[in-house]
Amino acid sequence: MRLPATILALCAGLIGCSTSSSNLSDTVTVTSNPTAAAVRLNGEAVGRTPTKVTLDRTKTYEMSVGKGGFVTETTTIRPKAINTKKGVEFGFPETIQFTLTKVPAAGEPTVPAQDTAEFRKLVKRANGDTTDESSGIKADLAGVAESARRMQDPAVQPKTPEAKQTYEAALKALAARAAELEKQVDSSRGSAKAEAAKELASIQKALEEQKAAAAKAREELAAAKAEADAKVAAALKNSDAKSAEEAKAAKAAAAQAEAKAKAAEAKLAAANKSAADARKKADAAAKAEADAKAAVAAAEKAVTDERLAAEAKVAEASKAAAEAKAAAEAKAAEAAKAAEQEVAKAKQDAEAAKAVAAKAAAAEFSARFALLESRRRAKTITQEEYDEQLAALRKKLGE
Repeated sequence: MRLPATILALCAGLIGCSTSSSNLSDTVTVTSNPTAAAVRLNGEAVGRTPTKVTLDRTKTYEMSVGKGGFVTETTTIRPKAINTKKGVEFGFPETIQFTLTKVPAAGEPTVPAQDTAEFRKLVKRANGDTTDESSGIKADLAGVAESARRMQDPAVQPKTPEAKQTYEAALKALAARAAELEKQVDSSRGSAKAEAAKELASIQKALEEQKAAAAKAREELAAAKAEADAKVAAALKNSDAKSAEEAKAAKAAAAQAEAKAKAAEAKLAAANKSAADARKKADAAAKAEADAKAAVAAAEKAVTDERLAAEAKVAEASKAAAEAKAAAEAKAAEAAKAAEQEVAKAKQDAEAAKAVAAKAAAAEFSARFALLESRRRAKTITQEEYDEQLAALRKKLGE
């Protein structure tokens, strides 16, 4: 990215253009309503309002003003072309005013979240703040380009020696700002190139490592394949001898199994005879056990009938108690639900009332400011009356 040609041409056209001018800074007074608010410049504390700060015309600043119980205001401040009594100057305004919004207490009406941005714009308009909130190199370049365009306007060309001197000082300050931005752009571009080169080197290194790993994997695969082929050949060579030995061993195992089977058949015959004898004894014992079980079953039936009758009575009593409990719980749940609905409705009504009050407050401020501005433009009030009423409106806004 390069600076606009109009800015470079402006700098080149100056006689003795130099960024080492003895005066490239402005003293700015920072005020606020209410006063005694802490002022921070680029994050560093520089005092409490009202206070004076020295700003370099080649730089952009972020200024924050805050006080306990009020919302902190933050804005970006950059140098620009300004019409003054002496002529066109490039730099910062003499005074920067902040009006702080009080943090609402619990229960007080507040600006709805969706209207907060618009409300803050109105506050800045009331303060006469038209500073562009955007930041970064692009915004700074746009601001310098706009200032260069304004200073080339024939309407602002110097007509007196004093105005010419002021105009030339403004051109030098603008050229210094352009040179500073050019330096920042070159630095950003150099950093980006270095970062890209570093990333490219990292990618190339990773690629080489991957190539080496792939080559090693191919070597290991070839070695494993050769080893597997050798094992297969050895296995084929020894398979015939092993088959003969395995057949001989199988025949021997079959003979042993046949002998064991004959011995098992003999044992099975003896076991069958013993089982027959045991079966006769078991039948006699089973008959005696059946008689005993019949007697026990009769006794158990009598006990079961008594138990079932008692359980039926207990179940009936439990059912009646459960029904009574369910009815009581249903009534309690219905009452609780009705109470919750009443509470929810009350909360909803309260939130709606707060939202209406907040919108009304924001609308009232906007309407009063617009009415005051209309009266000033229609010249129904003097500038002094306009300033007094605007100050009163700002004071009311800060409460």
